Amino acid sequence: MVQYLDVPANGDYADTPDAAGLDILGDMDIRLDFALTDWTPSTNYMFGRYISSSGDRMWRCGIDSAGQVRMVLGDTGGAGVKTTEQSSVAVPFNDGTRGQIRIVTDIDDEAGNTDVLFYTRTPFLDLTVDTGWVQLGTTQTDVGEHTWVTEAVELAVAATDNQAASQLGRYYRCLYLDGQNGTVAADFNAGDFNAGDAAGATAVSATSGETWTIAGSTAVIRNDGSDLLLLGVP
Repeated sequence: MVQYLDVPANGDYADTPDAAGLDILGDMDIRLDFALTDWTPSTNYMFGRYISSSGDRMWRCGIDSAGQVRMVLGDTGGAGVKTTEQSSVAVPFNDGTRGQIRIVTDIDDEAGNTDVLFYTRTPFLDLTVDTGWVQLGTTQTDVGEHTWVTEAVELAVAATDNQAASQLGRYYRCLYLDGQNGTVAADFNAGDFNAGDAAGATAVSATSGETWTIAGSTAVIRNDGSDLLLLGVP
């Protein structure tokens, strides 16, 4: 049975504490398996390490009100410069349906620039499978090689920036890789929890070992009910 974190209200999310293993200094590969209630949401971000009020601005990503994938790169931390890149076209998903998205940040394209590439994938595969991704729109290029900042901030799913505003929907898995097709730095997988787990419940990632905690008054782990099998999973 496939499980997901149900996020029906603002302030619902899951997170894992700051740790040295979350500090990626090179290329970053983010892979997301989720279903937004509205794929053109008013809240733009749902995964990242970013709290503006404390100045801990590392990176965050999500879907904007036009349905485009957005990635924010914190250049200096604090209230300093940040770069926002977004896909040139919207995602092809209907409201309430499940989608898989990938964001690759190449901090050195060998021409002295930073490239951000966006992808989607159907049919669904396990997020650890590197193949099957189709680029969404064109490569977005930022002049200069990006340098990641490191701050003492948690990694959050479904909401960032003090976790007050959530992207509402169902969160199956969020994978955070050090390098393109690289090592797993963090892996939120709703399947690591028990069905019915709610605020305060914890689970240890079966792949990368970090502990995730559910927060919010209405967040809960539910069974999908579809018995959907992901290709690439025995």
